[in-house]
Amino acid sequence: MYGNRKNVRRILSLFTAVMAMAALLLIPLAPPASAAERTGTISNVSSTVNVRSGPSTEYPVVASLSKGTTVTVTGETIGTSITEGGVSSSVWFAIRFKVGSSTVDGYVSSHYLESTWTGMVTASSVNVRSGPHTSDSVVTSLVKGATVTVTGVASGSSVSNNGQSSGVWYKVRFAESGTTATGYISSLFVSAKTSGGSSGGSNPNFASELASFPESYRAGLQALHEAYPAWSFKAQYVGYDWDYAVSLEYRDQYSLCSSASSSSWKCCESYAYNWDTGKWIAKDNGSWVDASRELIEYYMDPRNFLDSSTVFQFLDMSFDSSVQTVAGVQAILNGTFMEGELPDEPGVTFAQCIYEAAAQYGANPYVIAAKLKGEQGISGSAMTSGTYPGYEGYYNYFNFNAYGNGSSQIITRALTYAKNAGWDTHRKSIWGGTAQYVKDYIGYGQITTYLTRFDFADSTPCAFQYASAIHYAWYEGRSISGIYSEEDRAQALTFTIPVFQNMPASACRVPSGDTSPYVKLKSLTPSTGTLSPRFQPDTFSYTLTLPAGATSCRIDAVTMDGQAAVKGTGGANAGSTVTLTVTGRNGNTKNYTVKIVSSGPAHSGTFKMNMTTVGDTLPLTRTMTVADLMTDAVSCGYCAVYADGYVKTGAKAVCTGDVLVVYDDADESHGAYRIVLMGDLNKNGRINSKDMNLLFDFVTGKKEPDDLQLLAGDADGNGKLELQDISILYPDR
Repeated sequence: MYGNRKNVRRILSLFTAVMAMAALLLIPLAPPASAAERTGTISNVSSTVNVRSGPSTEYPVVASLSKGTTVTVTGETIGTSITEGGVSSSVWFAIRFKVGSSTVDGYVSSHYLESTWTGMVTASSVNVRSGPHTSDSVVTSLVKGATVTVTGVASGSSVSNNGQSSGVWYKVRFAESGTTATGYISSLFVSAKTSGGSSGGSNPNFASELASFPESYRAGLQALHEAYPAWSFKAQYVGYDWDYAVSLEYRDQYSLCSSASSSSWKCCESYAYNWDTGKWIAKDNGSWVDASRELIEYYMDPRNFLDSSTVFQFLDMSFDSSVQTVAGVQAILNGTFMEGELPDEPGVTFAQCIYEAAAQYGANPYVIAAKLKGEQGISGSAMTSGTYPGYEGYYNYFNFNAYGNGSSQIITRALTYAKNAGWDTHRKSIWGGTAQYVKDYIGYGQITTYLTRFDFADSTPCAFQYASAIHYAWYEGRSISGIYSEEDRAQALTFTIPVFQNMPASACRVPSGDTSPYVKLKSLTPSTGTLSPRFQPDTFSYTLTLPAGATSCRIDAVTMDGQAAVKGTGGANAGSTVTLTVTGRNGNTKNYTVKIVSSGPAHSGTFKMNMTTVGDTLPLTRTMTVADLMTDAVSCGYCAVYADGYVKTGAKAVCTGDVLVVYDDADESHGAYRIVLMGDLNKNGRINSKDMNLLFDFVTGKKEPDDLQLLAGDADGNGKLELQDISILYPDR
């Protein structure tokens, strides 16, 4: 376009016209001219740099600026490539500066100007790449409203958006999973961020709020406060030990990930992986498998999500008409089957219906809309078609009771729920589902999306969780974030962020690698003696009692994964403790310990069990703490309580499924017993209406009990779960 400019006569009037044309034609694509001003500093020159009328050395010089001069940056564009220090760049900054009393516009190569500024993602979702080309690998993706720090520019692949094209890319720095990440984003999808919080003011209590969080939370919260000073952050100390809480989620079908995930994301316990066939066991509709403990830790750790998009999973889910609008709901639904009117209510849009239902029941309509979009997808499903055979005219927008093996069972269970609820119109399903969601979750203190996924809001952890998908809270948080404009974000939003007891010193990292993470033993075999408790892959501490006269033995072990390594096998002597260390293919380790004792020629160890056992089970008829059980169980010798292979102590509740191991006064084991707390069907050590509802589902065939749940619910001991068991176990409910 400007190839012949060097032939133009440089008379004053023509120069003025050329400058006007350049100003018109070279308005930067991103950030737009209306964005907040940014500043830059002339650098990387010995003394001065020429400022030109256009983005090329062929344009005339309009001024010379000294090193260190501060200018206003109005945009970037692609021009003549300049090489400096062996590095080439064709990006030029459009700048504005003063010469005397006059304001001058011009261009300078990106080599000679430093400009670091805060930007905001403007697209609904944008890829961050490892370099400035669409062929470069994707580092992550950011949603609309995400805050980034622009630290540099680069020329790369030309990208088009809304009729505009640009080859300028920003090098950006941003918060990702509790740490700082970098990458490149096309300049078309980032605008300069205005000073946040002006309409909402600055939170005067931030300093005290920050002090209420552990140190490992504070850097992320401080960054959020600097970007959005009106926001409020409440530390929610949930009262649960971190390892214990993760263990509750690390159970069959409690936490699922895609079956297409890498192996380090998938669970290798016996209920999740078939070591005979070498395949993961499909769950739910067949496309999900149980998640690994490491993946659960990553998604459960709130410190990984203290950035401007995923932090919205901690947003208070209350209704707020000053921020939430029908237009905002509509923005979520655009591009889906819900973007228009209700099929059976002409003139009423889905957005209006959802907003009115949320307002009626006191819920955040953006959360509800994002939830329905996530449940039903872009095109809807059998739950909302109203045409599924046998359930014509019934709708279940929230997918309540949608679980089982295979799509047919999942759909029929969900639509049976809808039919029983009378949801025979789209409005009834949306309103009824919203009311049920508020009652079942928000009403129980699950006031954030995070808590609906990870239920640690009350004394019955994990009893009511909206989804089993491990990434649910992360996904919903990003979706909700994209609806909040910068104007919305300037309001005084409240985020309630959980804190667990005994958390790791730093945020848990996302597992990586596609090799087996399995670090369990398949067998542990002594050459002589009695191992107690009997070997189980998930039990990590044992006592081996040698026969009379024996003083040594050999211990052999075989790993579940044939390519995992185990150290510590071989000969061992009485009085020693052997540690067997299993190292998985991805470097993970797990230790098993075996304490070796000799029975001696005339061992006199004694113990007395005060509770009645049935086979390998110990039935309990009342709730108690671990300390209570250890006091009541034996009067001579001692005992220990295990949960998922870990020792439980003190005031922790004894739960169905825990294991009691009894030792005599000489440290010999005399049996391991599975605990059955009558009435505790959800295995959390508490007996309440949630257990009763679960028993009702077992009685009516909606769900299948495992062997311990069958024992815990069989109050009359006839081997069946019946309605009379409910009245016996829960007489006051």
